[in-house]
Amino acid sequence: MISSYKFPHLLSMATLLFLVAVHLHSSAAVAVVPSTEANALLEWKSQLPNQSRALLSSWNESSTTSTGLCSWKGLTCDASRSVTGLNFSHVAINGTLQGLNFLSLPNLTTIVFINCSLSGGIPSTISNLSKLTTFDLGINGFSGGFPVFLGYITSLQYLSLSDNYFTGTIPGSIATLSNLTYLNLSNNQFSGDVTSLIRLISSLPLQKLLLSYNNFTGSIPSSIGNMSSLVQLWLQQNQIHGLIPFEIGKLGFLWQLDLSQNI
Repeated sequence: MISSYKFPHLLSMATLLFLVAVHLHSSAAVAVVPSTEANALLEWKSQLPNQSRALLSSWNESSTTSTGLCSWKGLTCDASRSVTGLNFSHVAINGTLQGLNFLSLPNLTTIVFINCSLSGGIPSTISNLSKLTTFDLGINGFSGGFPVFLGYITSLQYLSLSDNYFTGTIPGSIATLSNLTYLNLSNNQFSGDVTSLIRLISSLPLQKLLLSYNNFTGSIPSSIGNMSSLVQLWLQQNQIHGLIPFEIGKLGFLWQLDLSQNI
């Protein structure tokens, strides 16, 4: 028969074991996300050329824990150690983004590959990144049409596809980017009627609209006057014609307007 004075001791031991089990279970649950993210990033790295893999030497299997993952080059994390940013500028990473499983990186808010050496198209899985606010692929070798699925990422505030080899017209889905304040499509081979494009995006809260060095045609519509937040408008080196609409004078914050080298 167990004496009554032993019950507190047994109770405290049971409580301790319970707390340890809960802690271990919680730790395991937290580690699942970083491990999945690490695997996706390592898989993408394995598909890159040798020289590019060397630039990502900090990405290795020996540091796939949440703490190690967040120390990898080019990554930023949130308080829960989940990857929120891919930030690379002037890093000669050859290859494409096609092998990167963005479905395993659901908390990304920032994707920046500026002046790298990436090429190919933009994978459609990016459309699942519901938290993405900044997407910058400027100065690379990307090609293809403007991705229609970018219109699904309504959280986007900053979008730059400048200095690449994109072609074709801009789809109507761009009008759904209700939080977009910066749009840079300069130095590509985009075409189409700038009149229709400006009408599409005139209700967006754009502050900077950069469309220079493309093949846009048409004239600037009066609906440009609805873009009351606009501070910078670049339309130079296109095939735009016609008079500058009176309504552009209503843009009180506009400080830079360039329409040079058009018809």
